[in-house]
Amino acid sequence: MVKRRRSQQRVPEVPQTPLSPADEQEVGRLEGLGRACLDNHQYAEAVEHFDRALALDPESAMSWGGKGMALLSLDCHEEGGECVLRAVELAPGDITGRLVLIHWLSEGGHPDLALEYLETLLEFVPENGLAWQLKAALLTRAKRREEALKAIDRSIELAPDQPGSWGMRSLILADLGRHEEALEACDRELQFDQGDAKFWAVRGTCLKALGRDLEALESLTKATTLDPTRAQAWLCKADLADELGLIAPAAEAYSRYLALADPIEDADEIAEVEERLSELL
Repeated sequence: MVKRRRSQQRVPEVPQTPLSPADEQEVGRLEGLGRACLDNHQYAEAVEHFDRALALDPESAMSWGGKGMALLSLDCHEEGGECVLRAVELAPGDITGRLVLIHWLSEGGHPDLALEYLETLLEFVPENGLAWQLKAALLTRAKRREEALKAIDRSIELAPDQPGSWGMRSLILADLGRHEEALEACDRELQFDQGDAKFWAVRGTCLKALGRDLEALESLTKATTLDPTRAQAWLCKADLADELGLIAPAAEAYSRYLALADPIEDADEIAEVEERLSELL
């Protein structure tokens, strides 16, 4: 894993000569080609385009970042990591671009690198709520939930009206078994978007854990109405309706779950549901 070499003394950089309009246009063209190659998973070709752009403009954060993304996709972790760090150093104020890059790293199977680069970015922008939100998401994926809770609380402190933060807090708290607090956070998130099925489902599971079964059923019904493709929401609704003796709604929900569940990943659960459904019918 690449680490920032804090102890090394930087060589003073020679001021760069401003690009001519023609060179600036060519850099933009090459970066466009590089991004297109990234989108098409042509990573070696992307490196070539970004290298040509960097030959003209060695201070282009976009080119360094794009090259880093391409190299990481080619499993050239050390060189790719250095490119990403260089991009962050050149444009610490380009928060959106850096966060997109870090998110891409996480989604691309490099969660440790993503978290490392995010820590680097937070050194430049320690009061950016969105960066803290992303840190919370990465820590949650790593199952470091107590740390994730601290990160999302910092995000909320800095940007209390930022969509997604209260919802993430509710997910973390629910995983920690703190359902009353999770419910409060979920309700705050739903104030931003009443149409988010995911948080209606979370709300339903929290209410069920608190013994408020009828309210839980209402929330789970809302979740499955807003997004009928949420298999786990259908299963939670089916189990709850089954516990409450609501045979017809339970059978319907079990059937909907079976139609949506993954036959490989959910094989054991599918077998149990099929057995229970046959008993109900």
